[in-house]
Amino acid sequence: MLRERWGIAGQDLNYVPLGAGSHHWSLSADSGQKWFVTVDDLGADPTERDARYSRLRRAFEAAVLLRREADLGFVLCPAPDCTGQIVHRLGDRFAISVRLMLEGRAGAFGPYRAAEAAPVIDMLRRLHRATSTVATVADADDLALPGEDRLRCHLAESGERWRDGPLSDPARAMLTSCAEQVDRLLISRAQLVEQVGDLPFVVTHGEPHPGNVLQGLERLWLLDWDTCLLAPLERDLWMVGDGGFEAYRRYEAAGGYRISQPALKFYRLSWSLKNISVSLTALRRPHSRTAEASRSWNVLKHYLHGLESFSAFWR
Repeated sequence: MLRERWGIAGQDLNYVPLGAGSHHWSLSADSGQKWFVTVDDLGADPTERDARYSRLRRAFEAAVLLRREADLGFVLCPAPDCTGQIVHRLGDRFAISVRLMLEGRAGAFGPYRAAEAAPVIDMLRRLHRATSTVATVADADDLALPGEDRLRCHLAESGERWRDGPLSDPARAMLTSCAEQVDRLLISRAQLVEQVGDLPFVVTHGEPHPGNVLQGLERLWLLDWDTCLLAPLERDLWMVGDGGFEAYRRYEAAGGYRISQPALKFYRLSWSLKNISVSLTALRRPHSRTAEASRSWNVLKHYLHGLESFSAFWR
């Protein structure tokens, strides 16, 4: 497919173990150019795959426009194929895209240090101001919580043993110990939806954490545009600032915008609850003690154990 669709010929294809929900390879083409090949998983539920593919395609189309039409050089977007198409289905469950592989160093998921946050805030401010370029292309955040129905189902079924794999019932026990907090946070989030929906929507990246920022030789690049949506700008900012403070003031000072604390709360809550739901769902499928199952367990433990301090912070 790479030769047929993108005109890329090469033999040196190597798997790169990065991230979750996607699979990656590096490819050294015969021309000498290096490429980064990504295969996105459209999900285990066949009824959701077409919609997920459509969202992915529109997100990538928006990223290409941001780079080409809005002149945002920091957008490292997928490369169109020979016909201009950006992403292709790979069977029923997967989608494939290709981008240039650049020299540089990406960070790891987690908080920014103050010196690291400032240039990212500046990139995000430029991104948010380019909304008109993609206003008719990018999807808008519907403010729904991905996996909320599954999370509520897991809560409802936590009274009986889960026998899907070695980590299923330990996950159930951990959820049971935090069930009241999870339920409170679901209610808290629901109470914020109307308020957040009244805010201006801009084009957002969605996950601008250090793992998606590549420090190149001469500049920073923002990676992984599959989460690009029109949304309140706090969808990006909560992940860059830490509770409020210097990074948010920098954004406000440059743009004359008063950042919404309820919206920051909303997106922080959404991130935690989504990760809890995704991890529980993975551990309720048949599994053995694989690296993937261990990762789901560690993510679940991280977010459940952090709930008490998280809810206290926002009380």
